[in-house]
Parts: sequence; C-alpha cells; structure tokens
Amino acid sequence: MKVHWVMLITSIHIKIAGFTIKVLNAGGPKFRQKLRSTHHKPEIAHFEPEIFMQGTFDRDEQFRPHKDATLHYEDFEWQRPNRAQELYTRVCEVTEEREIDFDEFVATINDEINEVDMVLRRSRDETNGVPVIALVNTKEDQIAQCATNYTPSEIVYFRQLIEMMVMADDETYAVATMVALRLGQKMKPPIPQRDVQSLIDRLMDDGWVASSPDGSSYIMGTRAGLELQSYLRDQYNDMIKMCKVCMEMVTMGERCERQECPVRIHRHCADGLFNGNDMECPECKTAWTRLNTFGLGLPL
Repeated sequence: MKVHWVMLITSIHIKIAGFTIKVLNAGGPKFRQKLRSTHHKPEIAHFEPEIFMQGTFDRDEQFRPHKDATLHYEDFEWQRPNRAQELYTRVCEVTEEREIDFDEFVATINDEINEVDMVLRRSRDETNGVPVIALVNTKEDQIAQCATNYTPSEIVYFRQLIEMMVMADDETYAVATMVALRLGQKMKPPIPQRDVQSLIDRLMDDGWVASSPDGSSYIMGTRAGLELQSYLRDQYNDMIKMCKVCMEMVTMGERCERQECPVRIHRHCADGLFNGNDMECPECKTAWTRLNTFGLGLPL
C-alpha cells in the first residue's frame, strides 16, 4: 500500500513510551522543524514510535536514532509516495525491532497523541485516489490551530477563501484566480494584490490550496481536506458533501443524475464501486452514467 506523508504543523510536546519529543512549527515544504532527543542503546525497544515521529519531521539534518546507527532522509515533501511506510520499515531495521502491521503502529501512536488533541489521519488524494496520512489537530477552530505560521490577517483571508470555495455555485468548490486576488482588497486592512499572490503561493506550497487543472481557479488542497474536515462540517453543515462510499468529505467526483438525490462519490471510490457491478445510484437506484461530475479539481 502506498502512503503519502503529509506536511505537519503544530507546536507541542508529545511523550511516547517514556520519551518526550517536541514538534516544532513547519515552515512550508522546506520543513524547517527539527526534533531533538537523546536515546541510549538499552532503551531501544521503547522508542520506536518516537523515532518514527522524529523521522517524519527532520528533513535537513542527519537522523541519529542511537549511537550505532545513522540514517539520512533526503526530501520529506508531503507529495512523495510510500514515505511514511518506508520510514517505519527503516526505523524497525535500525532499532532491530520486529516490524508489526503498519495500521497497528499508527494506532499505537494515536493512542499516545490523542491526549494532546492530535491524531494521525488517513485519507486519499481526491484528484488521484492515492492514500495520504497526516498529523491533524483535533481542537476547535482548526484553521487557527493548524495555520500557525500565518499572521492573523492571513488566516482571516484563508478563512474567507475557503468559505468562497464551499459556497461556490454548482458544487465547483473553486474560486477564480482573479476573484481570489481581489479578495485581499476586502480585508481590513486591505492586503495589496502582490502580497495576496505571495500568500496564495505559500498556501499552495503548504498544501492548503491547489490550482485547478486548467489553471483558472483555486481549489482546496489535500491538506485542507484532511486537517479541516471537522471544522468545515461544523461551520457549513449541508454545504459539505460526504462520499457515499468512504464517508469522507468530497469536493470533486461524481454525482447522481437525479438532481434531488444527495449522493456524491469520489472518482476513485466510484472506480471501485462500479467495477463489475451494476451502474446505479447506491441510494435511489437511478442509472449511473459516470458523466455527471462536480468540482473543478478533477483531472481534465
């Protein structure tokens, strides 16, 4: 199974298996955060989860789990496939520990970090169905909690941009590029257009916002769907659609031919659902053509 490791942002101390680690703020795709901790050979069997967490955060420097092993992890940009599972396998090799099921390992980490309102959440990239995994802040007001490397005015802009995407006509979940640029003028105080473009570029680099395939609009990035799903559901209720198959938020995919039917399905979920099965709506049984799509993020 391929797993993407999504960029993480938070600032907390996490204690796992008797060790305390500090997760510093991420600064975009260059992953400025670093972890520091000291481990000793007799305790190797106890710090496997922590080593995994450290490896996910440390991009630019050598990763030294203990005195007898040195690993170097090159890039840790969140788009890279299979990264989290690959890291886990290498941690087990370094610590000479038996590799357990990856799902069980993630569950072990979640048991420890839930008490600090964090969770490793797994989902799929809506554009291509590739699995992703991210460390998510589960506190209320998730935009403010997650986007800690943005100024208050930038967070206000981001909130309004996301709201415009959610409220867009015909479930496009998109905002035209020029509309997004002009939105800065409505802020108090106004944000100059050149600064708005710079902010959007940062939001894209950090995975919060993406460009539609034709470049005409901005859409929610994979990270926004992962980290802000609870916030968006609380804020916008029925405006947020849930995939009938996986029950995750869906902003692009296929919908029932009957206008009044609420069924929406990710394209990758539809691929699995209709593979060799009757092509009909799972709720109202209307014939499903796979041509009635929504969301501007779908590949052309």
